[in-house]
Amino acid sequence: NWVAIPPNAITLKEWSDNLARNVAALNWSPQLTDNCIDILIKNKPPNARAAERVVLGLDRLCAARQKNRRVEVALNRLFQLVQSIPDFDQAQFEVALTDFSSALDLDRWQKKNGMKENEGLRPEK
Repeated sequence: NWVAIPPNAITLKEWSDNLARNVAALNWSPQLTDNCIDILIKNKPPNARAAERVVLGLDRLCAARQKNRRVEVALNRLFQLVQSIPDFDQAQFEVALTDFSSALDLDRWQKKNGMKENEGLRPEK
């Protein structure tokens, strides 16, 4: 049983192949990684499936960054929220995405100022 391939599927395949080749040829840098992360954060996903893809993208991009516990915890929270598509809560996801963004901003600030992960923070009361 062969399934007919829609005419635009070939075009989509060619476009995807070209995109993959172009991305592979990029001079990838930490700044480009951070720019891609920022784009994913700013373009809030409209539904659970899109949120799931955003989290996977963030995971792959964060794998290229130096590890930071606070960022990892925030990313794990995002993963938890997209585990069940039927139970997906857009409002909770947006709060967790904001928390992730804040953790990332703090990590960037600490790195820019030559600080370690817990330096420059006020102790919790």
